[in-house]
Amino acid sequence: MSTEYFHSLLMQHYCAWLAAMLSFCIIGNPHGAEAGSNPSPELARHLIEIAALAQPSPMVSIPASPFLLGSKRVEDDPTGNWAPFDDTELPQHRIWLDAYEMDRDEVSLGEYLAFLKQRKLHPPDELQKLLWHVITIHSITDKTLSRWPALYVTWAEANDLCMARNARLPTEAEWEKAARGSESSLFPWSDTTPDTTHAMFGQYHVHEIPILAAVDSHDAGMSP
Repeated sequence: MSTEYFHSLLMQHYCAWLAAMLSFCIIGNPHGAEAGSNPSPELARHLIEIAALAQPSPMVSIPASPFLLGSKRVEDDPTGNWAPFDDTELPQHRIWLDAYEMDRDEVSLGEYLAFLKQRKLHPPDELQKLLWHVITIHSITDKTLSRWPALYVTWAEANDLCMARNARLPTEAEWEKAARGSESSLFPWSDTTPDTTHAMFGQYHVHEIPILAAVDSHDAGMSP
């Protein structure tokens, strides 16, 4: 599911949306981000190349319409994937949302690094360590990394990125309407039980390095 990752331009009644799921992992902070250390020359070359490969997400328009916000508590979830949720999602109720426009995909790692480069900021140290590891040990290419979702990003940093793009983060209702799709289904694609054509399923490397899907992967899992 595209969350989590969100930088759509605001025009009139149009709103910007970041996805994110925190695997959304949205983007850096031009106003006081905790800058990382200077990367090594070798890693710096990779960071520049990953940023150069950044591709913007296509945008989608969400029409004005009423929308059922929230969830219904069920005793027996037929999908077997029921998870607890906060009671603030109850009761489910109908609201009206004006039209807005949003990015289809999460913010990519390439976009994140390009944003940091533009602001003359270094990536967080933990991200530098992860990238150096997957590049040198697992031979993951710069092209592949450029399409990973952005990582190690806080809400405040994501908000600053949106502001830098004359946009904003979505409201809870805007995010939920976009994620549920036009049919207000259980999942973005429908009520069909998910499989590997819809999403990643907890895949990890033996050393617990997450295997991440490209932000534009799993077309079957998109909202209609």
